[in-house]
Amino acid sequence: RLDVGLLADEGVCWQVGTVIQGYVVLNNTGEVTATMMWEALKAVVKEEFISILAHREKVEWEKRARLVDEILRVDQWYSMEERLLRERQRLQMEFGLVFTGKAVKQLWSARGAVYECGKKASRMLAH
Repeated sequence: RLDVGLLADEGVCWQVGTVIQGYVVLNNTGEVTATMMWEALKAVVKEEFISILAHREKVEWEKRARLVDEILRVDQWYSMEERLLRERQRLQMEFGLVFTGKAVKQLWSARGAVYECGKKASRMLAH
């Protein structure tokens, strides 16, 4: 399912727009029907979104791993110096913010799926 939050990012919109323009320039030769071009374009755009999401998840994963490593490193030394204790608290807070952001995205995604259709959706809206 498409993460609609991606569409709010101007960089992502520009990147997908560039892919669409490139696709149309390369494939609009008149030899293929518009329907075939449209179906293939949808696949190309979907692939681009998957690529963007995979890259973002990789960057987020690396950031989490780096934060865990730094927290463990500071944990080993913070008992020796108060400054390191504050550094550990700062890293722990940043780590918490990364996971909070992920949880918020998941909540927004689930919230949008709850009210789509059916009897249960109307009952949930009534509450």
